[in-house]
Amino acid sequence: MNLLRLFRQSLFSSGAACKRTLARNTRRLLPLAAALLFAATAQAQERRTTHDNDFRARFSFALTKQLGQRHSITLDEELRLKDNWSQLDRIYTTLSYAYDVRPWFKAAAFYVLIANDRGADRSMEMRHRFYLELTASYKTGAWNFSLRERPQATLHTAYVDPAVAAKTAWVLRHRLMAEYAVAGTGLKPYVFVELTQTLNAPETVGNYLEKVRSSLGAKYAFNKRSSLELYYRFDYKISDEPVFDDFPTVDYISSERESHHIIGLEYGYKF
Repeated sequence: MNLLRLFRQSLFSSGAACKRTLARNTRRLLPLAAALLFAATAQAQERRTTHDNDFRARFSFALTKQLGQRHSITLDEELRLKDNWSQLDRIYTTLSYAYDVRPWFKAAAFYVLIANDRGADRSMEMRHRFYLELTASYKTGAWNFSLRERPQATLHTAYVDPAVAAKTAWVLRHRLMAEYAVAGTGLKPYVFVELTQTLNAPETVGNYLEKVRSSLGAKYAFNKRSSLELYYRFDYKISDEPVFDDFPTVDYISSERESHHIIGLEYGYKF
């Protein structure tokens, strides 16, 4: 109401009176405008960004047991290397159950035990991960297109400050994939892009697009039981964390950007 009255006085005054009224009202409005500008600036958190590039590798072995035509269980063991292949990154042990609901729709449930390298002291932190995969596909000729949705939860066993990160981190991953079956061979080249969205990041940071992944690879089936997959993947990952100078006031947001170039090799066997 005060602002409206000041503007009315400025608009409806005339001549010298208008100038005096405008000058007087301007002097009154300037401190208010400065206060509003300061408040808006205080709400915007400073963001300090770092960048890291790394070449990584993944080697895995998957053993699948068919339980009839629609059901299967898989045990997968994966070793990951980081720091230009010079250091152990993680070891994944994955147990999954898959069900072909329809020829074009597949559902699967996963449990993953993760041994995660903690860095300086080279100790390992155990993490537990659970996720579902719902995959819809469309086949036309030699092409197969698919869309996969994956809600995922990762439980940390080491201490996690709830103000910085969630004890159980929830994300949602979306993957769009195109695969081509080369006639007369067991070769299937593919390409995909995947987006990962955080679901319960701390309120001081807010949810954000955590990872963009793209991949180019090929699967080769030696026979109905044995197959090999070779791929290159590029991961662009963002990790946002609040830094507190005097809790609960956030001093700034630490935003780490990571570019990972990954070469992967997986052997699969079905029985």
